[in-house]
Amino acid sequence: MKFTRAFLVFSLLNFASFLVLPAHADEEVLEPLHETYASLEDADTPAVFSKRLMALNNAAMENSELLQEAVPGLDFFYAVNGQDFEDGLLKTVTYEILSQSADMAEVKVRFKNFGDQTLGYSLVFEDSIWVIDEVTCMTPDCNWVYSELLEEGASIKP
Repeated sequence: MKFTRAFLVFSLLNFASFLVLPAHADEEVLEPLHETYASLEDADTPAVFSKRLMALNNAAMENSELLQEAVPGLDFFYAVNGQDFEDGLLKTVTYEILSQSADMAEVKVRFKNFGDQTLGYSLVFEDSIWVIDEVTCMTPDCNWVYSELLEEGASIKP
């Protein structure tokens, strides 16, 4: 009887873990972040943004072109929390998956760029790939949310 009960509990736990496991491996969640930081060495690497964040980025870019000046959200590189980055920054990047479901994930990225930096990334599974849906600065004394900066940049009037 003990064996049967233990086997039943083990089987249920295995089945339950199968149900809650994300449909996509943890490493897949990190792919857009790996691509983002690889773009520091290759400027031709496109951003891996969600449709929502890409629309905000495009609106800010259009407004920036209209105004012929940089607007909030486009006046720095969100991924390094600055306009410039130190040599060796890529060697300091670490990723920590805070949470993950089948279609959303939260990842903390730490690195050194003129001091310790921490960014929070919200990712969504969209059109069969993981994409960045939000970036939040988590470094002390830093309080920007990327979509809010892009919205501000898109709304500045000439």
